[in-house]
Amino acid sequence: MNKKEIIELVNNQLAIDLNCKKEDFYKEGIIYTDVVNNDKQRKCIRENPYVELVTMGQACVITVDNKLKEKISKMFEGKSRNEISEMNVLTESEIHYIPDISRITEKRKLPEEFEYEIKEGKEIEKLYSLPEFAGFDNSIQYGENYVGPDEIVLYAKDKNKIVGMAGASKDTEEMWQIGVDVKKDYRSKGLATALVSNLANIILDKGKIPYYSTTSSNIPSQLVAYKCGFMPYWYSKKVINSELN
Repeated sequence: MNKKEIIELVNNQLAIDLNCKKEDFYKEGIIYTDVVNNDKQRKCIRENPYVELVTMGQACVITVDNKLKEKISKMFEGKSRNEISEMNVLTESEIHYIPDISRITEKRKLPEEFEYEIKEGKEIEKLYSLPEFAGFDNSIQYGENYVGPDEIVLYAKDKNKIVGMAGASKDTEEMWQIGVDVKKDYRSKGLATALVSNLANIILDKGKIPYYSTTSSNIPSQLVAYKCGFMPYWYSKKVINSELN
């Protein structure tokens, strides 16, 4: 899969998620669409009422429940993309990364002082209730019926103690989202980067697109994405302020 194919697939998926045309992301100004729920969207928890903003650096595409559209449009009227992104009306901001195919295939070496295991599909469900698998909330969802099912995990062990884990949820058939956790005493050793790098390549080998999301304030997580060969591609804000209900 090359860069052009990845971008085409991601743009198509975001257009489905936001109920817009993929060309809309490259226009100017604000584009409003109605919230539509369908089984082709990326799996996520959608608040009710729901508002989500997505930009790739040009237009702001905002999908919003019809009952809030007038109120939201008045709040954002006359404001630039940057001004809207700084407002606290939408409270959860994330940067989303896709593979830079020229860099991501340069796998980071897994530190030799740890042992590693991979679990996939139904094997992961057996791990949820085990005490040693507690505390990896960014990597696994701890529920077989979660909206984005866990598809694969790669974890590191130090003397049978799990110290780091990268996992991927199948948000669509083609796009799998990676999350990572490393226990506090084992950070700053390159473990997070190595786990994410290797898991991303495993996903690519399966013909799927790994992507990585992190909050806009989480600099260490953003550095992991960059070191692994991901590039920032879109920015989103969602989860409405309670005063809008």
